[in-house]
Amino acid sequence: MEVIQFDIEDITLLDEFINIQDKYFTSETYIPTPKENLFAVLNKRNPFFNTAKSRFFILKQNEKFVARVLATIDSRRNDEEDATVGNLGYFESPDNMNIARPLLDSAVSWLRDSGAKSIQGPMDLHIYNNYRFMTEGFETSPFLSEPRNPKYYPTIFENYGFKELTYWRSWQIDKAELLKFHNFVASMLKRRKNIHGIEMSPIDIDNIEHALSELYETALDVFKQNFSYSEISREEFVAIFSKLKPFLAPKSFQIARNNRGEIVGFIYGLIDPFKPGRYIYHTFGVVKELRFSDITARLTIAQTENFADIYDESIAALTTSQKSIIERIKKPNRFYKMYELK
Repeated sequence: MEVIQFDIEDITLLDEFINIQDKYFTSETYIPTPKENLFAVLNKRNPFFNTAKSRFFILKQNEKFVARVLATIDSRRNDEEDATVGNLGYFESPDNMNIARPLLDSAVSWLRDSGAKSIQGPMDLHIYNNYRFMTEGFETSPFLSEPRNPKYYPTIFENYGFKELTYWRSWQIDKAELLKFHNFVASMLKRRKNIHGIEMSPIDIDNIEHALSELYETALDVFKQNFSYSEISREEFVAIFSKLKPFLAPKSFQIARNNRGEIVGFIYGLIDPFKPGRYIYHTFGVVKELRFSDITARLTIAQTENFADIYDESIAALTTSQKSIIERIKKPNRFYKMYELK
């Protein structure tokens, strides 16, 4: 058994690294990751690798590559404690600590030697990519961009010594439940004055790059409030989020402006290509000074009034551990975690 480490310039080993993708799913349902998508991200042209420290690790057993992980330190990440945080991502391993442990040992050692005071995972580069392990809900139908992994991956991290850092939830909601929720939020808004003069408008999907460029500064201001924020350039932001275009419908991506015409929030949902008749209420954001205003309800209504009665099933996707208005409908049926090793 041998753990081999290499840099992104080693195309031969990088190919072996990518070939392990999705190798250990068994009974779990998941959406396969096209290998060309990984090649598009894991290459020297990705601006992430211009500033981040990174090292690939791949474990070889009996002349076969059987496990992998990527260790990174993102210099653009903002950490509240101003301490260097290392990340572990693209983790794949059989359910065998005799294999997973030496792989993680090598990656953790490299991160410590590179200055990491704590190590978090799973994180595939940054929060604009895949991160989190699913911990509950494996029997459900996966949705676009949902974290999916073999059931035992969280146990491997926990057995290694990682502790839960934070968690997220998702809800599967039928049409009747969503319409009831829509009516509740709508009635609540009727009793409130629009004191900030919030107006909603859909982006022009055909010119999504222009809309995203205009949204960039507000979006990053919003993302600063989120877990594991790292700053990306306008060009990166547009390139990442313009990939949503094939999954957007008219009015599914909306911008909120105040009475001065400033962008103060946004929301988008996605048509799920993997399950016809399902809509994903995916992401919303509000500038910090309005976070506890009624703008969240106004963003929500901007989505539900257009889509609640169209789709038989909806997903309220990946909400944080903070109290959510969605809890008024039902309990979540999917959970996800991030882990930390001090």
